[in-house]
Amino acid sequence: METDPFSRALAVLASPTVDPNACREAETFVTAASEDPAVVLVLLKHLDPAAAVAPETRHLVAVLLANSAGKHWRSLDDASRRAMQTCVLAALANAEDPATLRALAHAADVVAQSSTTSNTPWDELLPSLSEAARSPKDAHREAASLLLGNLVESMGPTLKDHHPSLVDLFVEASKDETNNQSSNASARRRARRAALGALAQLATALGSGGDFPLVATLAPRIVQRCLHAAGEYSSKGDLVGVAAALRALAAAVSVDADAVFGDDL
Repeated sequence: METDPFSRALAVLASPTVDPNACREAETFVTAASEDPAVVLVLLKHLDPAAAVAPETRHLVAVLLANSAGKHWRSLDDASRRAMQTCVLAALANAEDPATLRALAHAADVVAQSSTTSNTPWDELLPSLSEAARSPKDAHREAASLLLGNLVESMGPTLKDHHPSLVDLFVEASKDETNNQSSNASARRRARRAALGALAQLATALGSGGDFPLVATLAPRIVQRCLHAAGEYSSKGDLVGVAAALRALAAAVSVDADAVFGDDL
């Protein structure tokens, strides 16, 4: 597979002001290339933090990787699988754009699920995410919460033993860090909301797990944190934050948020 034509096609698809004919040709090229398992390694090169890739192209690559990882995982050798695991974590650690962060979190979730079903070890995943969740960088904390929230939802009982420590992690990450040195208040708010969202996903996983003693131990902590977070956001007039806290609260007590709070919370 030739990298240069593929790179040009990606750039065309990611460009907001592109000729429709060129876009159709690029889409046809990328679609055909995506049928080849070798496309995974090409995508990984574009996600390399050292690669000179435009932000909008990097976002597109993350979306394509999520699709290609699940589709071609069983066709890849162990070295390629390991390369994908390593590359996704490195890309998450260096991403700043919220949309790209979410796309990478989804891609990493797919890789994690594929690793589990094929018994491919990924021992670095949880330690790396735990460290990222405590990072002074807002983007790192946001990425860690997004991915861990996806994982507790998608991997079910596999992470059951980690649920208590994850509750601790999400509760701390959702708090208002008055001593945080970040100059970007918006990024800090996104990181906190991502942690609340992860609490909601964990609460849902607890409810569907059928382990009442675990629910009885962890659910009250989640409820307490969500109530406090709603009060914190409300006192600052941050209605988006209030909505995030209420959604997490509804998940913790197994009710439909829209039914209780209205479809606009």
